Amino acid sequence: VDEFIKKRLEQILFDRGYQKESVRAVMSLADRPSAAIAQLNQLEELMPRENFALAFGSFKRISNLVPYGTKISKFDTTIFELPAETALATAYEEVSSISIDTLDDFVKIFTGLSDSINNYLDDVIVNADDVKIKNNRIALLGNVRSLADDLIDWNALSYEPVAR
Repeated sequence: VDEFIKKRLEQILFDRGYQKESVRAVMSLADRPSAAIAQLNQLEELMPRENFALAFGSFKRISNLVPYGTKISKFDTTIFELPAETALATAYEEVSSISIDTLDDFVKIFTGLSDSINNYLDDVIVNADDVKIKNNRIALLGNVRSLADDLIDWNALSYEPVAR
């Protein structure tokens, strides 16, 4: 029955003209149709905006390195080697206690983190030869990504953000 209801809701949303990728991104909320529709409306409103592109682009860069489902461990600030590591960890700590409940929250938080994320990914070789350093770098990225993991199904979006 649950699968039937989910598929029916999905079809109704397609019939109403919503983008397929957007609908699929919110179907994890299908057990709460009003929440799914609210997130869907917000997603379609935000996707054309530059600040969403910036936030999603930063999030996607992390997700490409640390996919959803990767076991996330704590990171150790004492073994950071580069300023970009410390900067991202500091930026993460400043927002880690803030709940990201809406896509507006996501845009606000990840737009604020985007410089630190992009500097980190531009300056730091995540796949370091030293396994301990590599795992610590992945842990930091995983913790940042996990801030918005459960908001929608990010993998369902084929949306390509504008180049930075």
